[in-house]
Amino acid sequence: HRATDVSLGQSLYESYGLAQLEALGCGAICVISGVSGARRALKAVCERQGLSEAAHPNLVVSDPVADARAAGLAHSVETWKALPAGVLREQELRTAERVAEEVVRRLPRDAHEGRLLLATGWALSERLRWEPLIREQLLPLLRFPKEQAQDVSDWSAAHG
Repeated sequence: HRATDVSLGQSLYESYGLAQLEALGCGAICVISGVSGARRALKAVCERQGLSEAAHPNLVVSDPVADARAAGLAHSVETWKALPAGVLREQELRTAERVAEEVVRRLPRDAHEGRLLLATGWALSERLRWEPLIREQLLPLLRFPKEQAQDVSDWSAAHG
């Protein structure tokens, strides 16, 4: 992964997708699918770091459904699926263009920018190892009813 600049994970369905994110620790820009299970974990981690997904320099989300929603073309996955094939293809192309432009914009232009991507990618990847994910997300759900799981997760985040 040390030689990776951009890692693409564009599954139509991925229950978690940790492999798509392994290159983060080496400073790569990871482009993940909007339907990846890793996205939920990434959102939680980014929120705890006080960042939005879009603000994280190592992360680009490819989500044509969300892009169609923002463009007023579809308000849900169901309305997305009901769009004519030509409209779907056009939206997918617009999303691909947006993602490509975002990746090019985030690629490092010099050694300083490369070190920044390495530092931010490493910090994010440390929170995406299996151990913290199991401790912070899975165990609270297994040990406590759903309404108590967030309290345990908040406590775990505060107490490391």
